[in-house]
Amino acid sequence: MLEVHLIIRSALDDAVTRGLVNRNVALVAHARRLRSIPKIGQQAWTALQLRALLRAAAGHRLFTAFWLTATTGLRRSELLGLRWDDIDLAAATLSVDRGLVAIATRYMSHEARPATHGEPSTSTLLRSTR
Repeated sequence: MLEVHLIIRSALDDAVTRGLVNRNVALVAHARRLRSIPKIGQQAWTALQLRALLRAAAGHRLFTAFWLTATTGLRRSELLGLRWDDIDLAAATLSVDRGLVAIATRYMSHEARPATHGEPSTSTLLRSTR
């Protein structure tokens, strides 16, 4: 319930900003608190599970995206931010220097670039050396 309330409140905030409604009635509503949901640790897929996914996805229009993500560890935003200029076929390299994220409250996408444009971050180095 809480998540639904947050979504409706956000949508109505946007409608107020755009002048579509006079006030956000969701501000006076109170959502019930959710019970605590136990956190489950993330676990990487086994090679067998990954192979099964890629076989099932073969022929799908997004297969290249699935394969690239599985073999490089790219995040979704990094994958969406890729451009043809990022690929160097002669050197067999892929440069990741931006991400593309959806901003739900404004119904638009936003290109995010890392704070530094010099050396890759530690997380990038760790992902590329695995």
